[in-house]
Amino acid sequence: MRTSGVWRHRTKKGELFSVEISTHSVDFSGRKGSLVQALDITARLAAEAALAVERDRLEAAQRVAKVGNWETDLATLKVVWSAETFRIFELDPGTFQPAHDTFLELVHPADREVVDAAFRASFVTRDICTVTHRLLLRDGAQKHVEERWRTFVDTTGAPIRAAGTCQDITYRVEAAAALEQGISLLRVASSMSRLGAFSVDLQTGVRFWSEELSAIFDLAPGHTPPLEEALAFYQPADQVRMRSAYEGCATNGTPYDEELEATTRTGRRIWVRTIGEAGTEQRRCRRGDPWRHPGYHRSTARRRGAAAE
Repeated sequence: MRTSGVWRHRTKKGELFSVEISTHSVDFSGRKGSLVQALDITARLAAEAALAVERDRLEAAQRVAKVGNWETDLATLKVVWSAETFRIFELDPGTFQPAHDTFLELVHPADREVVDAAFRASFVTRDICTVTHRLLLRDGAQKHVEERWRTFVDTTGAPIRAAGTCQDITYRVEAAAALEQGISLLRVASSMSRLGAFSVDLQTGVRFWSEELSAIFDLAPGHTPPLEEALAFYQPADQVRMRSAYEGCATNGTPYDEELEATTRTGRRIWVRTIGEAGTEQRRCRRGDPWRHPGYHRSTARRRGAAAE
């Protein structure tokens, strides 16, 4: 029979320490006795307490970042999940036993083969591997996750385990899709209304023209002309007027709204309306506001021509 327990003691100097005392029943030459052992476990308890604090901090950090960790025994394909991984998969650690096959059942059917192939291909590399895929949860909900892991080998070079992380990136994927949809709709609207945009970073001098603005001036998509080239599209008198408006916006933050005649790269004569305003944030002058050449401008050109007659 064996009994044990932990008691706190105090040294002659008044310092507290923890002792684990265990008692063993022994039989020595027909005589019964007890063997008592005392072990100072103060350092061990302190280390365990510190480890518990770090474990709580790690779990809190994983929960905030939506990043769980996992480890797979490659001999049995049994898997150990962290608490956050269970939360990502919305499963109860008390009732669900993770394994590679049960994990694959939760992967979206369209992604399952790719995920399994990527995992098995990692057995022959020591690099960090990554795969992004969807989850199809038991309630029918879908999530997007990014898996990152590395395979470890034994002394003979045989793979023995894989350890990695699983991050819920659903919000990021959905936000990117919504942004792309918004950009696509804006591109269509800009094309239909003949409205382009540009911006200038006053600190770096970096300029940007949208594809529609380039199209308005018959430039190749993606081409952003330097300032002097852009001003040259206007008539000489309007170049002075436009330079003054630009410098006033860039220097003093004075907004402008001008309607000017211009000649495109191919020689077409057009009327454009340009609006500029300075952004106070990071001292940036943002000309992302529209340069217009829709029917409105064409009709303006006709009115001007009629007036000249």
